[in-house]
Amino acid sequence: MTEKIPTGYDIIGDVHGHFGELVSLLRRLGYDNDGRSFRHPARKAVFVGDLIDRGPQIRETLQLVKAMWDQGEALVTLGNHEYNAVCYGTQDKSGNWLRPHSEKNRCQFQATLDAFRDRDEEWDSYLDWFKNLPLFWEGEGFRVVHACWSQRHIDFIGDRRLGDQAFLLASAQEGTREFRAVETILKGPEVTLPEGVTSADKEGVERSKIRARWWQSPASQSFRSLAFPEQEGLPETLVLPEAITEPWDVYPEEAPPVFVGHYWLPPQSPSPFGNVICLDYSVAKEGFLAGYRWSPGNTIGTRDFATSRPLAEHDR
Repeated sequence: MTEKIPTGYDIIGDVHGHFGELVSLLRRLGYDNDGRSFRHPARKAVFVGDLIDRGPQIRETLQLVKAMWDQGEALVTLGNHEYNAVCYGTQDKSGNWLRPHSEKNRCQFQATLDAFRDRDEEWDSYLDWFKNLPLFWEGEGFRVVHACWSQRHIDFIGDRRLGDQAFLLASAQEGTREFRAVETILKGPEVTLPEGVTSADKEGVERSKIRARWWQSPASQSFRSLAFPEQEGLPETLVLPEAITEPWDVYPEEAPPVFVGHYWLPPQSPSPFGNVICLDYSVAKEGFLAGYRWSPGNTIGTRDFATSRPLAEHDR
């Protein structure tokens, strides 16, 4: 098969098994199903990861995206949910699961387990595919990573993927350089809240840490101003260095635009954060699936966002 040379790319946010929303977005972006996969006459799709968990049609979503990958119509970067799935299904040399089969982890993974009940061989084939996915990707004038473009961690990882067993095992071992790199790239840096303060995430879980705006310096920032996404009720007190779990490299303003997912933004009209463009608008929590039409030479702006449903249904 001749490799497709696209005129542009359509970067698509976290799908989380919402197959219907994905089909709707692809059609809005000009893709049609030719019987083998969805394809565009001139463009290629790029998925930021988190295809699985939470949604009602996880198996159908993987079938669609994998078919696009196989036909050269899509690129996919690894999300933290795919990484967790690989670790959940992999044992170390002592026979321990890299991601423990605890009640908490099983519940988070339950929708995917249900989607592949009695389909072990098919699920194993997807796990093998996940192991072959890159943790980041750099195209013509833009970048894609699931949560955080940390140059030092990306330089360290290079072209290694989870199919490298030594790398996979090291990445799941807390305290290793591989662990810190993968955690930062796939989950982003976090900031520890003051003692006694917690914040509820989108699933209602009270957490003692918040996700941070890693493209900004934490200097002279409050917990509220540094949190991403914005959250009411966070302290206005300044963030002290000891609250930062893993120091991050501020993303340079002159660096290429970088597209991410992961952050569960509220369902409102999408907009870029400087040269950082988040495409996770909470499709798994009453939001919508978002995409961005990237064409070489274009400047970043709101006009190139696309959504799976009219924004009027979600603006607040």
